[in-house]
Amino acid sequence: MLTTTSIIDKREKLLGFIDHKAFDAILRLPPETYSGKDREEFETVRKRTLEDKRKFHAYRTPEEIKESFLSEARADGLKKNNGQVLQYLNHLSALPEVKEEFIGLCKELGV
Repeated sequence: MLTTTSIIDKREKLLGFIDHKAFDAILRLPPETYSGKDREEFETVRKRTLEDKRKFHAYRTPEEIKESFLSEARADGLKKNNGQVLQYLNHLSALPEVKEEFIGLCKELGV
């Protein structure tokens, strides 16, 4: 039987993994790193990354986090929106090993 504590712990471990591997690297990078058109594109990616991070942190269960991650992590690394592929890197699948590590963590946690 799962206790509230174990659900909270699993949720926090999954969020910590996603924050560390997918979101924080982008969010910590200063916009001044880029200039001109590149900076505009980076700001767009950064804004979407922050929105995605907030969305994931709003999920209440580890299962919701897992389901959303796996539905959004694409093998080709591109983000889709309303059927169109946006030409920016999908931070959730930037590296194929991130998805594999996430699946491994889910198995380890029994999610």
